[in-house]
Amino acid sequence: MNKYTFIGNGRNKDFYFTFPFFSKADIVVKINGTAATGYGIFCIPGTNNNDFPFTGGHIHFASAPKSTDIVTIERKLQLNRLIDYQPTVALDPTTVNQDMNYFFELLKDIKANLSDFTQTYAEFTDAPTAQNLLERINAVMDEIDTVTGQIEDLGDITTIRTNITNLGTSITNLTNSLDTLTSTVGTHTTDISTLGTSKTNTDVNNISATGKTNIVALSQPDNSATVAITTTVNGTYTCPKDGYLFLSLYSNTASAYLAYQSSLATYVNNIYSIYQPATGNGRQAAMFAVQKDEVLTCSLSSGYSKSAYFIPKKGV
Repeated sequence: MNKYTFIGNGRNKDFYFTFPFFSKADIVVKINGTAATGYGIFCIPGTNNNDFPFTGGHIHFASAPKSTDIVTIERKLQLNRLIDYQPTVALDPTTVNQDMNYFFELLKDIKANLSDFTQTYAEFTDAPTAQNLLERINAVMDEIDTVTGQIEDLGDITTIRTNITNLGTSITNLTNSLDTLTSTVGTHTTDISTLGTSKTNTDVNNISATGKTNIVALSQPDNSATVAITTTVNGTYTCPKDGYLFLSLYSNTASAYLAYQSSLATYVNNIYSIYQPATGNGRQAAMFAVQKDEVLTCSLSSGYSKSAYFIPKKGV
């Protein structure tokens, strides 16, 4: 295992690990998923430096991580070519041995990362494009296993050079496949986000009782957005949205009127009106549904106190 996870306790400053590595730059330390600071790396030298320079060590923090902190220590080998073998130069077995160890450990890290990546994005594997990419990745992993077996059976310098070249090609193909898969995952993530916010037509019979109540509430008057309308005779007002016309009249004059002619002649006989009865003082009020772009023309207006308001629906 090339990754260790610990939970801090507010007292412990030292955290130990036992996987092999080649330099301090190979060690990545994080706290709660973010790169950590304020620590030192203390290495355990390998008993045979031809195999691995270091076989473990520990991390020492200047300040102990809190009891709620998650500390991770993992190995991240660089995807670099360590040695360039020349055709005319004799191979040093010590150098080749350490070079092969580096490749083996790098392959292990890549394979572990591929497994984590596949599990993390398993929900996307039903997409044809993602499925094809996963098949390509599996093929590359099989190729890596084949090359690994060939390296284990190395017999001469020519085979070494051929297998190193093949290994580089396999790693390049794997990197390209991962880049393509990452792009595909990003595209599907965007599609899912769009699907979650898009709206579709729905059969009203399939809406829950709560949903129907909410729809009815949206069609009610929005009293926070009331607009005064002229009560001057022949004055006009164009309704900017679907809503309601509210009329109020108070008068001590018999048969006082507040009436509006609508541009939509088919509605309520072309008239919205309220009036004061012929006897005594009194107040009258009424509300009428009106439509967007309907033109209201004040045709009659009299009385002591009169007012008219346009109130949009909440749903608009």
